[in-house]
Amino acid sequence: MSKVVAKVNRPAYLANVLCIAKVGGEVAATESLVLRSIIHSIGGTRDDVAAAGDMLADGHYQLQVPEAPGERLANLQDMIMVALADGHISPMESAPIEKMAKAMGYAQADMDLAVQRAKNALKRVGRKPSAYTDESAPPPIPAPPPPPRPASKPVPKPVPIPKPKPEKKPPTPAVPPPTPVPDEAVAALAPDATTEDREAPTEQPSSAPMALPADVEACMKCRAASEHPETYCFGMPDGPMNPWGCRLSRMPWEPGAPWMGLGHFRDDAIFIFDKHAIAESLTAHLATVLSCPHLDTEFTEAAFDSLPERAHIGPRWQYRPADSADPDAVTVTTTHYLHGCAVSATLSVDGVDPIGTRDAMRIIRKAGQN
Repeated sequence: MSKVVAKVNRPAYLANVLCIAKVGGEVAATESLVLRSIIHSIGGTRDDVAAAGDMLADGHYQLQVPEAPGERLANLQDMIMVALADGHISPMESAPIEKMAKAMGYAQADMDLAVQRAKNALKRVGRKPSAYTDESAPPPIPAPPPPPRPASKPVPKPVPIPKPKPEKKPPTPAVPPPTPVPDEAVAALAPDATTEDREAPTEQPSSAPMALPADVEACMKCRAASEHPETYCFGMPDGPMNPWGCRLSRMPWEPGAPWMGLGHFRDDAIFIFDKHAIAESLTAHLATVLSCPHLDTEFTEAAFDSLPERAHIGPRWQYRPADSADPDAVTVTTTHYLHGCAVSATLSVDGVDPIGTRDAMRIIRKAGQN
């Protein structure tokens, strides 16, 4: 399943990943295979790879945090996956990964999630690859300047996007503090080959002696002071409303919400939601607030399952206008009647906006019944 990475963001996304692969100079064969899988999974092209290589050419590349929240955890996971490709994470690989995690504002729990997802993705890399045509095959990885890169290998099927419900995870090695980075602490991030396929005996404890993130603690105080704490997490009564049961999900039910642009128009009047991309974005946002005692992940998953597959332009949904120069915009034809005559016009759009909260309330009611 492909990840959703905007076309304009792919060069920087790939440059962050290539920075890890080239940190030791030559790209290893195992890293090359993982890199090609990542390039294919985000829909990368030869131009994207070439642009990423140009960004690294001068040897002074600075890591760039993806602007889209839904791309951040995925980018961090791919950086970790490349680092783990040879079986361990070296201090030179660990430093930029920790720097990126710190810039993204991720805590230890977020790093644990990214490491686990990277390990799960690596397990699939060795499976029988999909057949590619000349047009669909991932572009080659640019060779590092001094030595030639090894020959590329076939690419396996991309990793499926998980649903937003957090799962039980096997114990993962702790990531050392961002700075300084002692060699012995960085070694703790390396995967344990003897336990990789072993099932976790117990669930990772969620009540570790750690302080709550500042935004979670502040939100809990506001909830306690609210006149309607039972509806506070849904954004009511002051809004914006959300159907997930968490204000900090940053995925509100309102016009202009970025997640309502994830999908495509089947025709001029029907928008198909990309629920895999929405699930990835929701997972990335909620990963930072899993410590909140008021977050009901079972309800969140039920709400996500109740999200409609499509939106029909009409009384409940409207077009989201976009600049015609926007590469993600599409052109639709609208028709209205004036004095009994049909008048057609073209409009550039990049998604849909809800009209009111009727569908959101329906999602909440349906999720609460499960």
